Amino acid sequence: MKIFTANQIKLVDQYTIDNEPILSIDLMERASNQVFIWLKKTFHPETHFDVFCGPGNNGGDGLAIARMLIQADYSVKVWCVDLGTLSADNQINRKRVEAVSVAISEVNKNNFTEVEITGVVMDAIFGSGLSREISGWLGELIKSINTVSAPKVSIDIASGLFTEDNDSNEGVIFESDHTLTFEMEKLGFQFPENQKYVGELIVLPIEWSSEFLSKEPASYFITSKFVVKLMHQKGDYFAYKNTFGHALLVTGSTGKMGASVLCSKACLRSGAGLVTAHIPKNGNDIMQVSVPEVMTVIDGASDFVSDEMDVSAYQSVGIGPGLGQSKGVVYVLNNILDQSKNPLVIDADAINILANHQEMLKKVPVGSIFTPHLGEWERLVGKWKGGYDRLQIAQAFCKTHKVFVILKGAKSSIVCPDGEVYFNSTGNSGMATAGSGDVLTGILTGLLAQGYAPKQAAILGVYIHGLAGDLALKKGSRESVIASDIITHLGQAFQTIS
Repeated sequence: MKIFTANQIKLVDQYTIDNEPILSIDLMERASNQVFIWLKKTFHPETHFDVFCGPGNNGGDGLAIARMLIQADYSVKVWCVDLGTLSADNQINRKRVEAVSVAISEVNKNNFTEVEITGVVMDAIFGSGLSREISGWLGELIKSINTVSAPKVSIDIASGLFTEDNDSNEGVIFESDHTLTFEMEKLGFQFPENQKYVGELIVLPIEWSSEFLSKEPASYFITSKFVVKLMHQKGDYFAYKNTFGHALLVTGSTGKMGASVLCSKACLRSGAGLVTAHIPKNGNDIMQVSVPEVMTVIDGASDFVSDEMDVSAYQSVGIGPGLGQSKGVVYVLNNILDQSKNPLVIDADAINILANHQEMLKKVPVGSIFTPHLGEWERLVGKWKGGYDRLQIAQAFCKTHKVFVILKGAKSSIVCPDGEVYFNSTGNSGMATAGSGDVLTGILTGLLAQGYAPKQAAILGVYIHGLAGDLALKKGSRESVIASDIITHLGQAFQTIS
């Protein structure tokens, strides 16, 4: 699913109006009816609604919705926020509301403190076209509304929230419990600091032009099950283990061999035909007992890997989980970078080492996949202002180094060298647990070993990782999910997309 900018949203609206063809007021009616249907399913017939309408088309939506609620015998109070000239469609819907004998209360700088809220609050003050921060008396009004305990619903987008970049937004923003947006998510919805303004997100269909949607290019996408089903390789009936590739995992140190075990199991469970783990001497018994299917290369050092290794025989290499950052580990990473021609999966301490030895970045093979958590990413690239800025930094990094970066977390983003970004649609907060990232590294390395292109491996791997976490959650709880549960459910996750 594509994510459009605010300007593209205006374009698709106009294109639909011009080419369906449909009057803009009728397209507004179509959108408002979708909201009304959701409201009717969600709230009891005796619910009272306080509907706040701005002067533009978002306010026009609010007026149309208010009329539909009134005609369905809901109790409704309409508050029209006095902010200047009304749009043409807003004026039409205002007359339609007045025609059903409903009094409209004007809200302005002189009386905003007298507003009394007695029911569900609907925010239709500003939509996705907002380009200025909210302050002054309107800001004070919204601050007051935000303190109300009643449910709060925003139409299209919370008033005050910009569609894309909110990193420097110091204005007041409506804090929604539910956001009812149209046709597609917005970029601003993808960043964690904006969650309190979005709440539960519901995407409603309003039949935008399918021709425009298919042809209009986008840089941002939501990964869907349909997309990963197309990527998923089914496997040849006559295949044998070498068909599915040989993966090498360079992981582990004394006290952190669990990272090696988790990574190796996940690599096998993601379909790699053969998996070898290069591990320190003290970790061999742990690995051989925990994952007998994995072969080991035993390092000469007891606690950390430190030996040179030939990586030419492997179809993929994953490095980083549990390694530590000793001089020997730095040497190993540098040696692998000197040899490698195929993309690597670079995680955890491998990222931390590159952060401290930035000159080594130029050796990273094209198409490699970085999988940092927030702390590792900050060590590598420095601080950022907010989610949007973090994403821009990642896009610049990927373009410069011709690599992929997976910014892990809720709605993990896969950032590509061509500037495209894919936000993942699976996963849950139960996956915020030790070892979850090690599992992802194993999955990605396993997919690369099977011949997936790095972009496919990254998108599919993150989706499957999250889906397995979702399946694990169904059998447990947020508190109880551990990394091993994710591995346990990988088979079922792959079945779901087969």
